[in-house]
Amino acid sequence: MSVVQNSDCATLTMHFRGARGECVGVTNGQVRKGYLVRFFLTCVAVILSASTAFAWDNSAKKVKGNDLGVQSHKYDGHLIQTTVNCFLADKEDIRCLAGFGARIDFSTVTGDGMSGYLFDKCDSIDNLPKNICKFEIQFTYSGFSSQDMSNGASITVIEPTGGTAEFRRYKK
Repeated sequence: MSVVQNSDCATLTMHFRGARGECVGVTNGQVRKGYLVRFFLTCVAVILSASTAFAWDNSAKKVKGNDLGVQSHKYDGHLIQTTVNCFLADKEDIRCLAGFGARIDFSTVTGDGMSGYLFDKCDSIDNLPKNICKFEIQFTYSGFSSQDMSNGASITVIEPTGGTAEFRRYKK
């Protein structure tokens, strides 16, 4: 048992039990089971999420949207950069069109303020063709599938690794 006294806060008493390392914290007379463990796991989660987000990489392979619609495996595992028009279809569902015949769906968007921008400016399919919803994106290509449309045609759906992309506003 260890006791830590902090004059600004309260007395915190920690008891470690058994080989499992169960931790019970007592703060201001309240018992908090797993207090330090939860704090530690939260810190680890924040560090891991920060390290999995990628910054803009100028060495990414620049590919035109029409080329992505060809249904090729030559980009598997490569960092791709392309220009797309996107809209926020639903919470954690960003749909982007890349050229003719290619769609890329994302659940997570990184980039300075891009999630908020998509929510504010690109929350309607009506805005999809407008320049306010045109972006340069980078993502790791993991494959594709083909989806039939109601008019009998099909569209190539690109599968990004982890459903994540780095977004930037498109600049002419």
